[in-house]
Amino acid sequence: MASNGLLPELFHRRVALLCALAGLAMTPAVARLIYLTTTKGPELRTKAESRLVTRHWEPTIRGKILDRKGRVLAVDRPGFDIAVDYSVISGQWAYQQAGDAARKEIGAAAWRQLSPPQREAAIAKHAERFTKLLDDAWQRFAVLAGVPTEEIQQRRDDIVAEVTRRASTVWEAQRRALEDQINEGFELTEEMAYQEVPTARVAAPIREQVTSHVILHDVDDETAFRFPLSTSSKAKPPTNADASGFWMPGLHLIDGTGRDYPFENHIIQIDRSTFPGPLRSSEPIDVRVEGVATSIVGWMRQRALDQDLWWRSRVRELGVIGAGPRRTPSEEELRIWQAERRAADAADAPGSADPGAYLAGDNAGASGIEWSQEQALRGLRGSVLDRLDTGESTRSERTLGRDVKLTIDAALQARVQALMSPEVGLAVVQPWQKNKALPVNTPLHGAAVIIEVATGDVLAMVSTPTFSRRTLREEPETVFEASEDMPALNRAIAKPYPPGSIVKPLLYCAAVAEGLFDVDRAIACTGHLYPDQPNLFRCWIYKQPPHTTHTAQLGRMLNASDAIMASCNIYFYSVGRALGPERIGAWFERLGCGPNAQQPMLGVGPQFTGIAGRLVKSAEPGPTDELSDEDRAEIGAPEPLRRGTSDRTRQTLSLSEATLMGIGQGPVAWTPLHAANAYATLARGGIHVLPRLMIDAPLITSNLNFNPRSVELALEGLRRSVREDRGTGHHITLENNRREDIFNIPGVEVWGKSGTADSGFRARDENGRALSDEFGRPISVDHAWFVVLVGEQGQRPKYAVSLIVERGGSGGRVSGPLCNQIIKALVDEGYLTSAAASKPLSRASTPTGSTATP
Repeated sequence: MASNGLLPELFHRRVALLCALAGLAMTPAVARLIYLTTTKGPELRTKAESRLVTRHWEPTIRGKILDRKGRVLAVDRPGFDIAVDYSVISGQWAYQQAGDAARKEIGAAAWRQLSPPQREAAIAKHAERFTKLLDDAWQRFAVLAGVPTEEIQQRRDDIVAEVTRRASTVWEAQRRALEDQINEGFELTEEMAYQEVPTARVAAPIREQVTSHVILHDVDDETAFRFPLSTSSKAKPPTNADASGFWMPGLHLIDGTGRDYPFENHIIQIDRSTFPGPLRSSEPIDVRVEGVATSIVGWMRQRALDQDLWWRSRVRELGVIGAGPRRTPSEEELRIWQAERRAADAADAPGSADPGAYLAGDNAGASGIEWSQEQALRGLRGSVLDRLDTGESTRSERTLGRDVKLTIDAALQARVQALMSPEVGLAVVQPWQKNKALPVNTPLHGAAVIIEVATGDVLAMVSTPTFSRRTLREEPETVFEASEDMPALNRAIAKPYPPGSIVKPLLYCAAVAEGLFDVDRAIACTGHLYPDQPNLFRCWIYKQPPHTTHTAQLGRMLNASDAIMASCNIYFYSVGRALGPERIGAWFERLGCGPNAQQPMLGVGPQFTGIAGRLVKSAEPGPTDELSDEDRAEIGAPEPLRRGTSDRTRQTLSLSEATLMGIGQGPVAWTPLHAANAYATLARGGIHVLPRLMIDAPLITSNLNFNPRSVELALEGLRRSVREDRGTGHHITLENNRREDIFNIPGVEVWGKSGTADSGFRARDENGRALSDEFGRPISVDHAWFVVLVGEQGQRPKYAVSLIVERGGSGGRVSGPLCNQIIKALVDEGYLTSAAASKPLSRASTPTGSTATP
């Protein structure tokens, strides 16, 4: 009986043991189930639900760019884009089709028994046929598109290179993220390793590898209708296609937009009745100008770059205000973004929920306002969200791109550009200019800026040589070639020059404001600053025969008005010494130069979002001041710093440098925009306004606290400079010593100052040897400055105009007549009323080559 009682007990023990073993065996599965339902549950649920939702994006319309008078400078135009699936672009489609054909030929069961080398061999038997079929399709594609086959191939290669780079970035970011997890103690299974650490063979494709890419942008209707609306990349090729037919897998004809620039090309009629005598004519001249405001408005590129995606992610994260003005990311910022953000963005489904995200084939602003205002202009897509489980459809309306209105007057911009074109004759070397380094009729490059005094609005900003978007498309190397011509360089804001004498009235007001210089102080011009050193710090008039002085000419000591009128160096050497190194550096910073200066964000980047101006300039070859090489060595003037050298702060300037800076030379440089805005500040009595290029930009002002009496004397000196016979901006001398007034527009009041800035250019013969004059001095030629304030007679200044002509020589002889015609342009466009003003010429705003109506 005892033995019989043990049997049930042993049975129960065995059952309990079996249950324990079964429970132990199920523990990993239960743990995995808990992990998937709790830790990974929300993520897996989101992924599952996402497969039940499809999103279709609706395109938006990019906003227009307008000038201050509402003229359309950039506008979208309906068109078509032709996109092709990535597998077809890369050629992978042929391999996929060959694989399908091989599996079908061998059979599914037998295929599974083959080794990888055997499978590759079987695929290779069919690959040639599909590769030829695809090559023939691309050849036919090029013919229908009217584009050379080589160009189509280059576009394909570019897309493949970009997608491959992005995929590598994503996979590398995923690999690093997993390494970090492992280092933190995360246990990695073999299955997870293959899933989360992709390699070239096992990596999950990124979005760009499974979507289509635009091969042809903005094609016309005739070209678009030669192609089918859409073909699937999985569609089988035709077996007996007509030779005249066309078939290509994965091709999609999609709605697209082109970008028109209606004001880019114009014919301007120039009245020459007020030109200098040798160029004067009663017959107007028609001038065709191309690329009007191209460097300001900018242009588009056909696909978005990483910098565009980086900026979009920044705006989405921080908001428009938090992100601030657009800028180009640093290499470190881009690297961090690529590691942290790009992998996540690429892993999103093609229907990413961000309506501002860039999809395959999207274009983006590449430069100028198109670039800086990309987020405002671009707008947001609309979308239709379809739920496959319920059939419900939800629509989100698109947000159209916002129009951007500029302060620029396109007609005035075009007129100034026409005046600076070589065919007019004002911007080429003329005999009366006495240019010893360049032959007659040599074109002269330069820049001009017009600012409205009351608002700081930039009305015109011209840089020559110019370029058009046609040139940019067809001959980009001529636009960006690193040479002294370089049309892509916006000389108005991106190339700093020594300010020369044009800065003299401003530094006088600065010294008085500091209490370091008496407002009515009079100084004798002795020809040289130091009595016992006649070869140092000389006045310009003393350098030239008969080596006289301004005091000798005027018969008295010079006050500020006299000194500005005659441009006396001795007076302003004294101003520079009075300010001293630290204060003169601080005042140049207040005027926009130096590392601590407040800069306007003009939005003409990405290269130039602000304006260039430095306390130590990026030097061109040669000296940085107007003294001779011998003079510079004697006074210890600084050698020019080369590009890449760090800017010095004002605390490291020497007294000699501060003295030179008093006449606008030495270690300082600014741009034509600086110059125009500085004179506008003087016209406002010392109220500094940051120049702006967009109408809705806020007015940012600061008070420099100029002494009213100093402003009065400075303006009086500037008026006398252009009205009195001894003024440096009063007249030009033609052949036979015949003199003509530079400024001759009736009924207009002008306050102005000429100046020169050493260009570093030395004349050379055909063998490259430096040329010298009769005194053995190197033959050189300066950049020619002229800056004016202009208003109607009896009124305060309304506009500031700055002009520099590179290697022009004398500011008065070269830039003066051109500056006079810019004032005439202000009259012609209705900004000033002249005593002899007439209705603007009928062809002043005649667009040519436009494809859209303003």
